[in-house]
Amino acid sequence: MNTVRGYTLIEVIMIVVIVGILAAVGFPAMQSTFGRSDAETYTSEMSALLKYARAQAYTNNEIVTVCPMNEGETSCAGSVNDWKEKTVVVFFDRNNNGDIDTETERTKREDILKRIPALETKTEQDHFVPTTNANALATRKRITFTRTGSLDSGNSVPRLTYCSGDTRGSSNYFHRQLTINIGGQTTTIVPNYNSDPMKELINVCGSNKPS
Repeated sequence: MNTVRGYTLIEVIMIVVIVGILAAVGFPAMQSTFGRSDAETYTSEMSALLKYARAQAYTNNEIVTVCPMNEGETSCAGSVNDWKEKTVVVFFDRNNNGDIDTETERTKREDILKRIPALETKTEQDHFVPTTNANALATRKRITFTRTGSLDSGNSVPRLTYCSGDTRGSSNYFHRQLTINIGGQTTTIVPNYNSDPMKELINVCGSNKPS
């Protein structure tokens, strides 16, 4: 007669210990993967939106503005924290005032071209911070492209810093920055960890955490 041999208590304990060791080693790596994936996804989405806005300005020979603005609002005026809390919109800004103007006898209606959801609808901690070229908090809130596709530097934020609030690991690894040069081209910067540029981003993100 065949007999079925079970595991001894020692064998069960050994299996549990081995599984625990593997989990302890693999879990941080998995956390890092998730955090990095979120950073790449959100910065790529915003970069694509800025490139779309620039293309619309050049193609239509119109001034185009990008800024956070909720449904029903018509102005880019407000807090720089709106980049986290509000929908980001792209619209024709023909008189370059940062407002969605209604149609009049002398001007066309400034249609909204595109929207992307606020970052807080995806995560409670990750957020964008508008910053200057010196990586200080910007006072302006909008990004405006001229009819030639160049950046209207007098009215625009030159950098958007993505601040990772990932609580699954060391979020400092995942900070990113989108820079818009005078020609209107957007570049994603991923500083090396512990480098001076990354330390600047850590400082910006640390002092502008969402409430």
